[in-house]
Amino acid sequence: MITTLNNKKNLKEQWGQFIGSQTWDIYGTTTYKFPTTPKSNRRLMEKTFNTFPSITTMYFVSEPFGSNNSVHSHFLIKCSDPIKTLGQLKKMFDRHGRNTIELIDSSSVHINPKGQLRVGFYVTKMVSSYVVDYDVLIK
Repeated sequence: MITTLNNKKNLKEQWGQFIGSQTWDIYGTTTYKFPTTPKSNRRLMEKTFNTFPSITTMYFVSEPFGSNNSVHSHFLIKCSDPIKTLGQLKKMFDRHGRNTIELIDSSSVHINPKGQLRVGFYVTKMVSSYVVDYDVLIK
């Protein structure tokens, strides 16, 4: 199959709409202390998903970052206990580098006035690139 610019744009739009249509409890982004490959990032995201029983759905994407062939990661989480999970995630990701992990609720900067997720398109902006790794994990 030949991938055209229209197909890539459509892929990004479809993922952005899908992610934006879901209800998420936590948004996170992390920049690692040390060079991290997409494969290492995936292992960490899968470990995160499997470690916390309250996490029911997780979307993640690793994107190229910096000039050292490393990645950074964005993730969205749906869970049964957002406040407890938020604290646990912050503690876990603090060991790996800089991060921002926040609750998504009606007062969140990640929700627009219509109640829609603002970061839906942001976290899917690179899904049509061959240099990213992304997935949706569901229990």
